[in-house]
Amino acid sequence: MTIKRQWLLPGHRYEAKVRTKANLGRWSEWSPVVIWKTRHEFGQLPSLHCVLDGEKEVMCSWEVSRDLAYLITYQLTCRHTQTAQFERCCLNPAVSSTRGTEMRYSCLLTNVDPETLQLKLLLTHNAKTFAAHKYIRSKPPEQVKVRETNGDWVVEWSAPATALSELFYQVSYYRTKDQGSSLQLNSSKGSTYVTILGTSLIPLQDYEVKVRSLVVPGSGSTYEGIPSEWSDPAKWTSNKATWSVLKLIYLFSALIAAAAFLTLYHTIPACQKKVVLWVDSVPSPSKSKILSEIK
Repeated sequence: MTIKRQWLLPGHRYEAKVRTKANLGRWSEWSPVVIWKTRHEFGQLPSLHCVLDGEKEVMCSWEVSRDLAYLITYQLTCRHTQTAQFERCCLNPAVSSTRGTEMRYSCLLTNVDPETLQLKLLLTHNAKTFAAHKYIRSKPPEQVKVRETNGDWVVEWSAPATALSELFYQVSYYRTKDQGSSLQLNSSKGSTYVTILGTSLIPLQDYEVKVRSLVVPGSGSTYEGIPSEWSDPAKWTSNKATWSVLKLIYLFSALIAAAAFLTLYHTIPACQKKVVLWVDSVPSPSKSKILSEIK
């Protein structure tokens, strides 16, 4: 049995199976299913269906394969006289999904004369123009390492093997237990290392660092691009807390202030008591017994 092409829709998947029956008896079981897909026909326009929706309104719809909907667009055009040119009359058609492989487009035309209205679908290819040199994405850095130098941590890496233009790098480091609070550093142009201050880290904590590369804006033919993927993280553990000279000065100042406060706290009441006793022992006419008797 031959299935003619015009019986099938382009760009669709079909299945077929066969069964047999003798002159007497029942139908046999179905055969195994065979599957095929018809070719896309870009030159063939989909069927346009239009119905009246009142005296002055027409509802038109057409269906397009989901695979083709991302490549081509059909615009609904119309004219009201035989000599007029077809013009686009549906700027924003409504889109909905029907079956699994179809997209349905519909548009309502208002204030039209159905007797003279002529409609036609116009094929339009979707295209996007972009400048390739502005969408460069480099590969991530390689061999990320961390080493300690005088209490600070130096992060080093190697530039990607196939660097198309000048690069700079972003470094992200964070505690292993708290990846959400990462900090970022930017390296200078062409530099392949940064220094993380040891004083900025919490003592005795596990840290991770990763690096990504970016194209230096304006280099070459004004190259631009997006960051690369992050490199594999390198891990290290921060050092114990150390006492700096400044911290020692603060500590000794606090101890001296505390000692001075305690000294004053104990000596002032004793001085006040001695002053009161001295005042009481000083001779005064008001303390004379004779004046007291006269009074």
